[in-house]
Amino acid sequence: MSLHAELTQEAQQRLHAQQRNATITSMVAAFLLLVLVGLILGFIFIRPLIQPVEVLVSYSTPTSNEDSVEQKKMTNRVQQKPSSPSSASAAKVIAANVAAPTSVPVPEFDAEISEDFGASSGFGDDWGSGGFTDGGGAGGGGGGMFGSPHGPGLAGTFYDLKQDPQGKPTDMRPQDFEKDGSFQIEAPVNHLYDEEMNRAVRRNLASDALAGFFAAPRQLRLTQLYIPRIEAAEAPKAFEIGDKVQGRRWGIIYRGSVVPPEDGKFRFVGFADDVLVVLANGREALDGSLKSPLRGAERRHSFQQEFTPGGWQTFEGRWLTVKKGVPIELAILTGERPGGHYSGYLLIEKDGAEYAKDALGARKLPLFKMLPSEMPDRGPILPSLGQDTSWSIWPTQG
Repeated sequence: MSLHAELTQEAQQRLHAQQRNATITSMVAAFLLLVLVGLILGFIFIRPLIQPVEVLVSYSTPTSNEDSVEQKKMTNRVQQKPSSPSSASAAKVIAANVAAPTSVPVPEFDAEISEDFGASSGFGDDWGSGGFTDGGGAGGGGGGMFGSPHGPGLAGTFYDLKQDPQGKPTDMRPQDFEKDGSFQIEAPVNHLYDEEMNRAVRRNLASDALAGFFAAPRQLRLTQLYIPRIEAAEAPKAFEIGDKVQGRRWGIIYRGSVVPPEDGKFRFVGFADDVLVVLANGREALDGSLKSPLRGAERRHSFQQEFTPGGWQTFEGRWLTVKKGVPIELAILTGERPGGHYSGYLLIEKDGAEYAKDALGARKLPLFKMLPSEMPDRGPILPSLGQDTSWSIWPTQG
């Protein structure tokens, strides 16, 4: 006889519930264990495949705005139109541009052809015909002081920065204080002129470097620059626009190709009241400006010559190494800033040549020419010249 203990229905339900909970707990624990194992394995096998990315940091030194012009101290002093070389014209001398007793050597460069020089449109043909105003004196050779309407030479275009191409006034228009012929050398309007001249040079004096301003319809061709002290209004007269343009805040750009007659090292030497900048193959070869619009003008090398006003210096350019018969693209910028009077001259020097000396001991350099001509008369405040040589005449090409 055997005895069997039977569970009550309630006890059986609790037992099934416990078994079910135990099963669920085991499954959850197994799942979590698998996840943990997967994470560990993933960390072990995937980590070597991940390469850290290095962050590169570059540093650059601060740069200044290339088109900006050094600000000068303004003055409210009004100067009357000068009547003699020792008055207002001499007063235009800016102390910052006078060479110090110890000058910084002027660097040299090989005159290799620049790919971007003259990349803009060509020089154009001569405009119009007939006579033009000749201001007298030494001048541009083969015509008036600023050039001839025909023949060889660098093609020159006159620009009036006081008006745009349509003849509308610009920010450099005539000021109220200029109505009686007076001028303020350091007036803000003249600093605007400096900025535009600086910008034109930085654009290699291309044919469109001053395209935002009124251009005379007629071009003149320059074969030499040796202009005595004249009224600044003579320049627009030479381009037959004297009735439309006042003699202040104007500029002329001459452009063309010249051919060196000899191998050697040469440099341009010269001066202008107010602006004279020469580019050879797109690089600055001379800044002979009385009031330079360019940066670094205080580092120029200069010397005093006989007959030039005290404090006015003749500036030396960079040495150019040239080859006989290999053309050089030449661009010359000259201009007048506040008004009054203008003068300018461009000479040439060959390294190693011997020169006569003037009364101050300065060497007499020949005039840079692009066409043979007679020795010009020395006009007011111009230096004495050396004789023409076999290497001082560089004919134009084309």
